[in-house]
Amino acid sequence: MRRHSDVRRDGYFDLFPDDVVEVNAVVIHDSQSAGDWHGHRWQDDYWFVPLGKLRVGMKFAGERRCRFLTPEHDPLHIPAGWWHTYKALEPTVLIYGLTRRYDEADPDERRLEFSTQEEGLYG
Repeated sequence: MRRHSDVRRDGYFDLFPDDVVEVNAVVIHDSQSAGDWHGHRWQDDYWFVPLGKLRVGMKFAGERRCRFLTPEHDPLHIPAGWWHTYKALEPTVLIYGLTRRYDEADPDERRLEFSTQEEGLYG
C-alpha cells in the first residue's frame, strides 16, 4: 500500500492485491458490532480503515487473534476459513476487498451465533 498526505488530503493507493475482484465501503456507527461471527469458504477479505477505529476478532482452529485497525495500519488480510467479527470504537469507515464476488445463487458466507462470552475477543 502507498500513502500520500499533504495539506489537502490523505491518499491511500494500491490497497489490495491483484486477486481482489470486488471493493466495498461501509460507515459503521459508534459502538456497533457486526453481530454474529461469519466466515467464507473460498473468499479472502482485505479490510482497511481510512477513518475511525475498529477492533477485529478472528479465530481459526483454536487460534484467536484481536487486531485494531486505524488509518495508520496496513490492510488486514482475513484468509478463507477464518471466522471474524468487529466492533467500531468510534464512527468508522471500512473499505473491504473481496477475492470472490458475492453470488446469491451460491453464497460463500457462513455464520456462527454470537456468544457474549467471546465479546472480550473483540469488544
